Amino acid sequence: MSDKLTVIESDDYRKEISALMADPIIVAMTNEIPNNLDMSAWGFTQVASEEYNKRGGKNARSIGGPARAIQRLKAGESPPELFQAVSDFPSGCCGDPSDCK
Repeated sequence: MSDKLTVIESDDYRKEISALMADPIIVAMTNEIPNNLDMSAWGFTQVASEEYNKRGGKNARSIGGPARAIQRLKAGESPPELFQAVSDFPSGCCGDPSDCK
């Protein structure tokens, strides 16, 4: 028996994560987190979501979105179709993060 998990992500969830990875709030939070922090715990997911909302974030559609975006940025990933995914949300973002309202 393996202790590895399989995660199935919907298109909507992938778009959410891509949008969050482009969000200046998530980028700032990622830069503030030490590299040795355990980001796999449920507590991190809750704190990341709460902090993102407290800072005025608008692109999260799931409680785990901010944490997942931070994990991927910390791992060196870049979002696919970065600006297209951001523009899919009704938040006012349309490619240039400075346009986000």
